Amino acid sequence: MLERPFLQYRAFPGLKNRTTTKSWEASNLMPTTCLMKCIQEAFFSQTVSAAQHESMLILEIVKEILSQPRLIFPSSTVDYVGLDWRLKELITSHLCLDTDDVKFVGIHGMGGIGKATLAKVVFHQLSAHFEGSCFLTNVRDIFSKGDLVSLQKQLVSDILKDSDFPISNIHIGVDIIRSFLCYQKILVIFDDVDHIEQLSKLAGDRSWFGLGSKILITTRDKHVLVAHGVHKIYNVECLNNDDALELFSLKAFKTGNPPHEYLELCQDVVRYADGLPLTLEILIFFLCGRSEDEWIGALESFQDECICIDENIPSELFFAPKIFLSRSATKWFFAD
Repeated sequence: MLERPFLQYRAFPGLKNRTTTKSWEASNLMPTTCLMKCIQEAFFSQTVSAAQHESMLILEIVKEILSQPRLIFPSSTVDYVGLDWRLKELITSHLCLDTDDVKFVGIHGMGGIGKATLAKVVFHQLSAHFEGSCFLTNVRDIFSKGDLVSLQKQLVSDILKDSDFPISNIHIGVDIIRSFLCYQKILVIFDDVDHIEQLSKLAGDRSWFGLGSKILITTRDKHVLVAHGVHKIYNVECLNNDDALELFSLKAFKTGNPPHEYLELCQDVVRYADGLPLTLEILIFFLCGRSEDEWIGALESFQDECICIDENIPSELFFAPKIFLSRSATKWFFAD
């Protein structure tokens, strides 16, 4: 048997007198650094037979590292408050990444609760582990305009990296999807689905996709998932008060904790929003840059039937579950 010092000298002669690192898995290392640490640990802590070639051992380690999803958030984490445990739960309990099963997973919740945000983080984390990936946004809106073919074209183009497929109608699109995507392990996210036909023409059944593929569907309507045979459903819950306060503070004050003089007011806002991220977005848009007295007056008005807002609210904030926005000739209104 080849003992540890021999392997250390052969593989990493410059590290002959160094000690191993402690629990590198817990550190926030870059992938290359993690890989090197893993290889070092393997050599320093194990013995192997002379017949086992070192390059094969390294290859096995590399494969193992690359097969594990790393929960690394983008440098800007303001939109991802409260998502770390949700992401871990969704990936470990629902996606079953360690199997070759084709999985259809639903992400269900009311409008504005953060389904699309969670799906985007999943896509960001996992797409590199698949042979192809596609994120189809606004499925409901595009379908309502009678343009399902454009969704089929985008799906095929993003996965196969080829925009020349002649998809002239829905039926041809179905034939191409199930004939060509079944050979690849892919990750697809259908965002904001609200009708069974959208799924039947884009992801008819598991046989349309290659082994190990994962298909995620975000929707407000759980019945659509059940009708399509999606039994793995992740229900997105509202933010708890601590996460909601942190999210509000990050967006309103660019810091995780609100200024002391605004703390009680922020807590009132969070209680009113009731854990809905989109409602927080609208309230931030209205309150940001205003004085304490204006905050107090606005919060008191929120308890009335409606409050007039002299602002040009962005179109993506036209509706929130807690606050309905209606437009008059010159004003925006919050209606509880």
